Amino acid sequence: KIKRFFNLSLSLSFSTYLPTNLRMIIIILLVGRRIVTHVVMNAHSFSTSGARRLKTDVDSLLGVFHGHLRKPSASFVEAVEASVLLNLPIEDASRVATACGGAERARARVSEHTEGGGALRYDIGNDESLGENNDLDALVTSAAAIKNELGVFNLDDTVTFAILSKRADLRGGR
Repeated sequence: KIKRFFNLSLSLSFSTYLPTNLRMIIIILLVGRRIVTHVVMNAHSFSTSGARRLKTDVDSLLGVFHGHLRKPSASFVEAVEASVLLNLPIEDASRVATACGGAERARARVSEHTEGGGALRYDIGNDESLGENNDLDALVTSAAAIKNELGVFNLDDTVTFAILSKRADLRGGR
């Protein structure tokens, strides 16, 4: 019944069937996702000043949403974390990009191996582009640990790497 009620409420475009705070949470989630998909991912690149401007805008929106929810950052997490990634010092951003890129390449190698009819292996083999450690679990754990250390808890490795690839200072002049 609850699931049917929720689907009905959403299909009625946030009608009065939803409590006000739930409507606000959904709206804030959608705004945060739109910022990531339409602003960050569609940008050619972010300069240092552009990243600072995005952070200012995200912080301002958090202030607006704070009038409606006690912890709007919990619902606006994608935009907040994208802002954090774009404003990291270059050394930290490079470390996160390297870790997430390695984990993604390792996942792709595992996927290629399993699609070819092979058994699932967590040892990636001798892929020198992944560095010395070719163990998928270790690569994923390393990427997660680095992201957590820097305050990025919710974005997966693919999205994290894609956001970091928008930084002009990591693009190598492209």
